[in-house]
Amino acid sequence: MADFIEISCNLTDVRVRARVEDDIPEELRATFLNSVREPLKMAADHTMSSGDYFLARGRPPRHPVKLGNQIHPNPMGGTPVMLSRLKAGDVLYTGGNDMSFGYGPHNTEALEAKGVIVAKVPAESLDDYWKLGRAVWEAAYRTHVLPIVTVEHIKG
Repeated sequence: MADFIEISCNLTDVRVRARVEDDIPEELRATFLNSVREPLKMAADHTMSSGDYFLARGRPPRHPVKLGNQIHPNPMGGTPVMLSRLKAGDVLYTGGNDMSFGYGPHNTEALEAKGVIVAKVPAESLDDYWKLGRAVWEAAYRTHVLPIVTVEHIKG
């Protein structure tokens, strides 16, 4: 049975489902699914220079965890990806309670993404995913309202 996540944001009524990838390392998959066992609420921050991509950070875990950074982006394994190679629909997990989201086709940053693509939004939901990402962009650029992105595990 496939695993899914549902992504939502306090700034829009849009809810998007993404399918968790089957071909990621088992430790990464288990850690990610454990992190979204209960709805994971994260403050989101949209970059102003990278394109259709935003980061979201939750409350830090109580105990030490493996986290990705720009020097060691994938502490639990998985295939690294450049931000400029992200596709619309990509969902990345960086460890702990942090994620990032490639919601559109325009990503220009020539850096390696922190974390690994753990889920993908299907083609039929990409318009809604783009609307969710643009709501986060509008908050960063125009309204300055804190976007809270919630991700939760949905059994197939």
